[in-house]
Amino acid sequence: QPDEAGFTYSRLLKLWRLQFDDYSLLSFERKRLENARGHLDVVEAERNAQVRLDVGDLRNSKLVDWVNSLNYQRSWQTSITNVRLMNMLISQFGVEPEDAKAIAEDVLGVKLVCNLGGPYGIQKSENGRAIWTSSSWPDFNRPDVPEKYMAPILTWFRGARVETKQIKGQFVVYGWLDLERKKSEKSALKLPSFKVFKGFGKVEELPKAKPGDLPKGRLDNK
Repeated sequence: QPDEAGFTYSRLLKLWRLQFDDYSLLSFERKRLENARGHLDVVEAERNAQVRLDVGDLRNSKLVDWVNSLNYQRSWQTSITNVRLMNMLISQFGVEPEDAKAIAEDVLGVKLVCNLGGPYGIQKSENGRAIWTSSSWPDFNRPDVPEKYMAPILTWFRGARVETKQIKGQFVVYGWLDLERKKSEKSALKLPSFKVFKGFGKVEELPKAKPGDLPKGRLDNK
């Protein structure tokens, strides 16, 4: 329960919460919530929405270490899964070790890539068996995130805003994604198509945003 000032603190998440009137705010710093208390008001929005999500540049937030750690863990798990598949072909189907990667890629119709950036290779185990591993795996006994590791999303993601609502059997999504790319990538990088929403039924694509529709302060190369 909140104290007299409306504050509660989670020792597990190291997160502060402020509750007063119809507001519930979360922050890693109590001072931020104290400063925000006097600057909140209900204003008319440009569009009706039931859920609004506004994400800033994660590189400059206290979530950066969490994002790096989570991405590193997921990438490592994916890399291990690829290796388990290749080693299973060797042990269960009698495939020659040097052929396991090509066979796995042929069966799946994909190219097996280590998400940690290192190449897959064959090594000898303690019992002399040939097994596949990756040169980028950390120490299993101490799987620390490398000091200079940065999750791929942090190299291009600079913010996003999403507003959603459900009305009369329709699910409406409005938003924008702010990304940074190198000059050489301008002609090569393509954003995902909205055809991914085919499963929701008839979805009408909104008009493309004009430069004036984006928040002020955006750079031309973003």
